[in-house]
Amino acid sequence: ITAYATRLARDMDTLIVFDYSSTVEAFIAALAPARKIYVPESRIIDGGRPFLQTFADAGHDVHFIPDAAMLTVLDECKGAFIGAETFYPDGTAFNTAGSDILAELCKARNIPYYVLTPLIKLDMRATKGIFKQPIAGDMTARLGTGLPPKLVGQIDFTCTELVGVPPAHVTAFVTEEGIIPTNALFAISAAYDKRTNPENERNAL
Repeated sequence: ITAYATRLARDMDTLIVFDYSSTVEAFIAALAPARKIYVPESRIIDGGRPFLQTFADAGHDVHFIPDAAMLTVLDECKGAFIGAETFYPDGTAFNTAGSDILAELCKARNIPYYVLTPLIKLDMRATKGIFKQPIAGDMTARLGTGLPPKLVGQIDFTCTELVGVPPAHVTAFVTEEGIIPTNALFAISAAYDKRTNPENERNAL
């Protein structure tokens, strides 16, 4: 995946990455020569922070910005890259909230948006009508810091953590089988599922 993504980004001098993904981290660390890399903070899980040391050690020009500032730098970026918690065979990619905002912005500005993921993250249950349920988290520890305790007790700090990025906003998935346009992902996914899951398990869904 790292090799394919590195080739994909060969002519991109400025990139933006979102959330944390060990696959994305390995890809950026392998990029040479050095590039300008924007890392939005991914505040919900502090997902951008774990990238910083690796990217700096690789010699990149790293910019750590608030996620609300993504639009201010996006016109510089030649490509956006995220990982995936899971993905559906139709090309829906699940990742931390904010990934969807970046995807919307990239779509509006014709900036390619790539999902780097091994095929093991595939969730075929959607083909049986079984869909992921929304995942919400309590952000009190992050957002309530510095507020009066009484006020904290009066406020609801819950919000959605995991979102689906729709296929229309994803340029391609970068997997161990290559750079796959979203409209070609279903066939690759079905073949992978047939190859790796016993028939009785697939039929039991």
